[in-house]
Amino acid sequence: MEVVQKTGEDRRLSPRRRVLKAAKIFINDGVSVFDCTIRDVSASGARLSLGLFQVLPKQFQLVMNDLGTHHCELVRIIGHEYGVRFIPAASSQAA
Repeated sequence: MEVVQKTGEDRRLSPRRRVLKAAKIFINDGVSVFDCTIRDVSASGARLSLGLFQVLPKQFQLVMNDLGTHHCELVRIIGHEYGVRFIPAASSQAA
């Protein structure tokens, strides 16, 4: 996984909207759970803040109260913020 610096270039697949919502990250089939804050979200992904740097696996499940559950792929880390891409259900089962 590549750690990237912020630039003016926006490579998102869909427009994002700013939010400030609590969510949970589930890894190891739900054995490990981390609280996080969603900073912005789009149809294709989100930017998460964990408050502290945390090592996350390449794929995990993100549970957002009013936005549903998404299988995610970690695509970037900038400090304690994590960019994720939502993986369609059929693709996540094949991974």
